[in-house]
Amino acid sequence: MWGAELVKQLRASESGAAILEFTLVAWFFFLVVFGTVEFGYYMWQFGAITKGGEEGLRYAVVTDPVTSDWTTLLPNSGKVITCRGGAAAASATCTLGTVNQTAITCIVNRVRAFAPFVRAQNVVIEYQANAIGLAGAFAPTIKLKLENVTFTSIFLGFMGGRKLPPLNFTMTAEDLSTAAPGNSTVIDACGIIS
Repeated sequence: MWGAELVKQLRASESGAAILEFTLVAWFFFLVVFGTVEFGYYMWQFGAITKGGEEGLRYAVVTDPVTSDWTTLLPNSGKVITCRGGAAAASATCTLGTVNQTAITCIVNRVRAFAPFVRAQNVVIEYQANAIGLAGAFAPTIKLKLENVTFTSIFLGFMGGRKLPPLNFTMTAEDLSTAAPGNSTVIDACGIIS
C-alpha cells in the first residue's frame, strides 16, 4: 500500500520535468550552435586561402620567375617546370633550372599575408609552355597550387586537422621582372616600391 502511494505521488509530481526536457533538447541546440561556428570558421579559412592564392599568383606573374629556365618553355612544346616551396627557408626545388629563393619566398609571403596558416611546402608553382605571345616574344602560363593545407578546427582540434581541398590558380605571365625597363624607382627584394 505504501509503495503504491509513493508511485502515485511520483507520477503526479512535475518537479524534474524541466531538466528532463532540457536534457532532451540541449544536445541538438549545442550541435547546431557549435556546428554553425565550425562551418563559419571553415568558410573563413577557405576564403582566406582563396584570396591568398589569387594574390600570390598575381604577384608571381609580374615579378621575377622562380626558375631560371623559364625561357626554355618554347611555344607548343608542352613542357612544364614545377617549383615547390620547402619546409626550410632556402629549400625550394624546381624540376628544371636554378631556384630563385627570394622569388618563391616573396610569393609565399604574399599568400601568407592573407592566409597565415599556409606553409611554404603547401605552395607549388608551375610554368607551362603555351602559344601566347607576339612577334617572337612569349609568355608562359603560370599556375599556383595550394596543396595539403590543414583546416584547424575550433572545437574538434583534439581530433587533428582535416585537409582543405587543393586549389589551383592560373594566369598568363606578364612582366616576369621586378623592374620594368626604364623604371627609376627603387624596388626591394619582393618587388615592393619604396
